[in-house]
Amino acid sequence: MISEQHVSLRYVIFANDFEDSLIGFITGRRIGKAHERNFVRRHIREAYRLNQDILSGHFQVGKPAFHAAFIAKTAKADYSTLQHECVQLLKRLSKKLEHHSV
Repeated sequence: MISEQHVSLRYVIFANDFEDSLIGFITGRRIGKAHERNFVRRHIREAYRLNQDILSGHFQVGKPAFHAAFIAKTAKADYSTLQHECVQLLKRLSKKLEHHSV
């Protein structure tokens, strides 16, 4: 698990390439009411969509597969903060995947 102030990323790297790589987005009830959770989840999903090219080299055949989930910690962050933290988490995950495939 790697973490920033407002978002965490929990992941599992598989030793073989038989699994598909998956990304999920989680907001728990402690974040707030449903509209607040949906707001944060949409922002994190959009931040991932705009920056998914960071992981694009790891979705190829022959690379180890992984499952990852972004987990929101709080609803008190604006979009730019969430995007910055998601980019940092994706970069750190990319480094771990490169290290694992060597």
